[in-house]
Amino acid sequence: MIREKAADLSSYTDSMFEWFKLNSKEYALYFESVDINELTRSYLVNWIPVFEKRKMEYMVDILEYPLRILLDKNVYYCIFGNIVQNVIFHSHADKIEIRIDDDREKVSVTIKDNGIDIPEESIGHVFE
Repeated sequence: MIREKAADLSSYTDSMFEWFKLNSKEYALYFESVDINELTRSYLVNWIPVFEKRKMEYMVDILEYPLRILLDKNVYYCIFGNIVQNVIFHSHADKIEIRIDDDREKVSVTIKDNGIDIPEESIGHVFE
């Protein structure tokens, strides 16, 4: 249990460090061509056991074909992970849906849950 808590704390500290770097004026984005479908799948492998442990129903709808886009992988991991963590720890959801859509003009990553809503007055500050 101590090892698990230490790992959680280490992960949280790493996330906070990444957020501080993103907010600094010195952070440079590194865009590279990546397959967002495969990148998201590889990231979700770590979250599925968390969903199952918390008895959360999950639905993942990721396209089967490669979908290459220009993306900073570290920033994507940070934002994606933060949203999923918020669903798990703050929304009181028992269902989560993650999907990637490609309409040839843009790629959309959607994360939906059935938890409590973000208060109206806080919506404009979600990504601060």
